[in-house]
Amino acid sequence: MTNKRPLIAEIVGPAGAGKSTLSDCLNAHGRNVRAGLTIWGLPTATLLLGAIVSAPSLVLLTIDRRRLRVSDLKQVVRLNAFYLYLKKQMERAATSRDVALFLDEGVVFAISKLRADS
Repeated sequence: MTNKRPLIAEIVGPAGAGKSTLSDCLNAHGRNVRAGLTIWGLPTATLLLGAIVSAPSLVLLTIDRRRLRVSDLKQVVRLNAFYLYLKKQMERAATSRDVALFLDEGVVFAISKLRADS
């Protein structure tokens, strides 16, 4: 049996466009699809590890911006923690035969929020 990587896609759109509703529909449609993975509500241990991994990025961000807001710090930590979380989800998907993982407020959201707030 070969382990195939699942399709990973992010559902994007403005607030209230129905991203979460689409995630719910995708989850209801098939057993091999997981939707609604988000940067919000990550496990505490994952966030702590994300904070450690984020240290070099935070130093560079501080140098670039000369000032680092707490909201930016949190977003960078969340982004790195989500990357670690997503890697675990991909490993689980390979063993559970999930064919697709759909992100709802994932990487595209986190990066665009950082850029918009700069």
